[in-house]
Amino acid sequence: MFVKELLERNGLWSRIEGKFIQAKSGDEAVSKIILRSVDATISWHVFYYWNIDKLDIVWIDPLEIYKVSVIPAAITIYAKDKTLCEIFLDFITHSQISKNILRKYKILLLI
Repeated sequence: MFVKELLERNGLWSRIEGKFIQAKSGDEAVSKIILRSVDATISWHVFYYWNIDKLDIVWIDPLEIYKVSVIPAAITIYAKDKTLCEIFLDFITHSQISKNILRKYKILLLI
């Protein structure tokens, strides 16, 4: 589990062990914050921007993060409009607008 490993490597796991709850998704983790059923979460920063009026963000020093996480983008064989999917993937990977957004939020695009 990435979060546990991250906390262990930075000497923090022993401080929260036994109080840690694993969420099934980033969305679930952030929902728990908004509903006040947990005090904090480690999740994708995009959830902060989607809930800016309900959350605070604390950035983790990039030097304390020991591996990169990846979110793939692809077209499923079940897509109803493959042309539209291709347009969207092209937008993500090639448009200046997308590149500016990714740069703003410090997201590295690997193609």
